[in-house]
Amino acid sequence: MGDLNSIFNPKSVVFIGASDKEGSVNRAILENLFLYKGAKIFPVNPHRKELLGLTSYPALFNIPEPVELAVIATPATTVPELVEECGQAGVRGIIIISAGFKEIGEGGKRLETEIKEIRNKYGMRIMGPNCFGLIKIQFQF
Repeated sequence: MGDLNSIFNPKSVVFIGASDKEGSVNRAILENLFLYKGAKIFPVNPHRKELLGLTSYPALFNIPEPVELAVIATPATTVPELVEECGQAGVRGIIIISAGFKEIGEGGKRLETEIKEIRNKYGMRIMGPNCFGLIKIQFQF
């Protein structure tokens, strides 16, 4: 498995499931990504060409440069396929916000097992599912 730099210090982040719908969790996530000044942000939403002033892409493969970290906030049933796409695209770290996995029963447990198999296949680091993201605090002494 790779190191954790792709999660804690990414130079580029794709947000799959991005939205600008007022009051939505996905909009709040996109707004929070703006606070991280160290990375280019690439929202993915197949129904929008622009989100909060950023070019929106229909899919990960449409992004014109490599991406280090993917944040996924889509329905659970879509997540394994998206994790596979991330692996194929060389994404090193993934944060899965989505819920609906082993906590809902056997169907969700199968989805989670599938994600683990894909993770192992590509050597990616994954936080989640059911993750609210992360907060990075830097101390200077």
